[in-house]
Amino acid sequence: MNTSTLIFKSKSAPRVSIFGLLLLMLSFFTISSVNAQNISELNQFLGTQEASELGIDRDYLYGSQSIIYVTQGRIKLPEEGSARKADVRMSGISRLSEVDDALESVEILQLKVSSDADKAIALPSGIEEQMPSLKVVFILSQVPISQSDVQAMVSSIQDPAVKILYFYSQPV
Repeated sequence: MNTSTLIFKSKSAPRVSIFGLLLLMLSFFTISSVNAQNISELNQFLGTQEASELGIDRDYLYGSQSIIYVTQGRIKLPEEGSARKADVRMSGISRLSEVDDALESVEILQLKVSSDADKAIALPSGIEEQMPSLKVVFILSQVPISQSDVQAMVSSIQDPAVKILYFYSQPV
């Protein structure tokens, strides 16, 4: 009886370990997919049912609308009305706090990445409070950019309703 008890114990211990490992892996993949669920590459997103439901197309992202321009050296507000879009160079992201009131109506935050150093810059915390109308963060990059780069840049965005899109376009 002692031998069968030892065999039983040795067989059940690995099952528990394998079960625990599978549970750990499942929770990791679930957490990863939850964190990344609102990040999409632009071309893969456009034309999907979700894009249609949200009313996001190229005209919405690139179309003419009142825009706030923010660079490291300059801020330009629309001459009339409230802005629906903020066009921000990553090097000037810290200047967003200077146009706090003008950001309240912004639906699209377009971030322009022009160097690898820009990819290391994250949106400041509190950006959602500055932009209560925010629907889309759209990252245009002139350097190769990955989903994990994007995730690090927008980690302060906690609202799952905000869609995060990115696009790499090699300069000509």
